[in-house]
Amino acid sequence: MAKNSKILYEQRLEHVLRYIDDHLEHPLNLEHIAQTAYFSPYHFHRLFHALTGETPNALITRLRLERAANQMLYQRKPSITDIALRSGFQTSSSFCNAFKKHFGINPSQWRKQNSKNGQVFINQLVDNQLMMKNETQHLEFPVHQQKRKALHIAYASSRSGYDEQSIAQAWQKILAWAESQHLLNDKTQYISIAFDNPDITQAHQCRYFAGIVIDDPCLITPAGIAHYYLPAGDYAILQFNEDIALVPTAYQYLYKHWLLQSEFQAIDSPTFEYLYQLGPDKNRRLRTDICLPIAPL
Repeated sequence: MAKNSKILYEQRLEHVLRYIDDHLEHPLNLEHIAQTAYFSPYHFHRLFHALTGETPNALITRLRLERAANQMLYQRKPSITDIALRSGFQTSSSFCNAFKKHFGINPSQWRKQNSKNGQVFINQLVDNQLMMKNETQHLEFPVHQQKRKALHIAYASSRSGYDEQSIAQAWQKILAWAESQHLLNDKTQYISIAFDNPDITQAHQCRYFAGIVIDDPCLITPAGIAHYYLPAGDYAILQFNEDIALVPTAYQYLYKHWLLQSEFQAIDSPTFEYLYQLGPDKNRRLRTDICLPIAPL
């Protein structure tokens, strides 16, 4: 496949992935999904698998299950049936069967295991490198609540999840484009979005956006650069200014300690980082706000 053709296919795939993510709670017809990005329905299945390594149905099911697993961790009120239906499953029984097949335990066991002290149930999919180490368990981070305005961002996505090299390439791509458009200055706002919980989603399948805030939501972008909208609302904001190696610990503190002891729940909108600097300083310190969208329990 020629380089330019691959870029165009990846751009159209990005549109498909955003469409799927935005409509997981609704019935998804593969023919309609293909047509939203001008793919031939006849060839869509094979093209999708070639570009993602998963079939469309497998990806949709995985995303629905991972969303439900996260909701059971951090949303205490909804029943398992409510979460199943909100995640796009037609019946509670179909959800329970799919959940056990994917995670190895049923949803009620998952919720029960994870309700104990807010600890995540670990199975063979967990990336152990991101588990909180004993020597950092006592760390606390400042967290405050704040209303934030909506943000429109232009972004490039990591093609290999949370792989450091892939993330660096995403930043190189968005910054090169932003510089060509004269969008980089001392007022530029840098945003990263890590959509997935690596305790649930395999690291290479996690979704990561490297982005900048733009004023014009209709700004035309080239292949490889896309738009994303972060809604206004209430956020829990963890102020991080530590060694970059402690970022996973900060996320765990926010979700497993602050959130579970608060009067709030996480809502179905991604956590994002507002970066005060691109990368750590010479002492490996990174300053960023980790912004978790919340609503009252």
